[in-house]
Amino acid sequence: MLIDLGSILNSNGFQTLIAFVVGAFVFIQYRINKRDRVKDAASLVVVEIQTATRTIKNIKKRLSDRVLESDVSVLPSNSWNEYRRLFAKYLDRDEWDIIEDFYDRAALLDDAVRYNNQMFRNDVEQIRINKQRAAADFAIDTVNQIGSDTNKEDVAEIFSGKVKVYDTLYMSKQGELAYTPSQVIDDARRYIENMPDILNSPAYEKIKVVAKKGRI
Repeated sequence: MLIDLGSILNSNGFQTLIAFVVGAFVFIQYRINKRDRVKDAASLVVVEIQTATRTIKNIKKRLSDRVLESDVSVLPSNSWNEYRRLFAKYLDRDEWDIIEDFYDRAALLDDAVRYNNQMFRNDVEQIRINKQRAAADFAIDTVNQIGSDTNKEDVAEIFSGKVKVYDTLYMSKQGELAYTPSQVIDDARRYIENMPDILNSPAYEKIKVVAKKGRI
């Protein structure tokens, strides 16, 4: 009995089977890609939380000496804000809120660090401006006081002496006049004290599982 291969290939049943196989392949590939995307997003969140908690620990240690670091960032990026919709089905409301609260307080701490850094930058800039203005005044004052027979070396020495005395007196008062970040330090300490214990939370454990398996 001869089999008509052409008829089989062109039959409705075979075409339906092909369509089903192709559709199944596309669906499986879609699920794999989606799972990989969820895994990658979860991995980013896990790394961010781990890095942030280490940074917060270092900031807290310095705050005990009333010093707020000005060259650190708790959250250089915010993957949770970008990918959190992918985890909605894995977390209950309480777990979701814990991660939200952690990221919100970390962002507030970052704002405090940036504000503190800007205030110190403003102080440094103002010191530079004041010293330049004083130097200009000393130069004019020196020129007005010297006689016509004074040589250049003596003029330079008189000017340098005035600048040196000013530097000594002005900089000795910076401890009293400089910006003191009492309020921002208190704010930073409060943010840290109210930070949820994210590393020991069920929410964090679930995110770690998703990072490994792409699901729970």
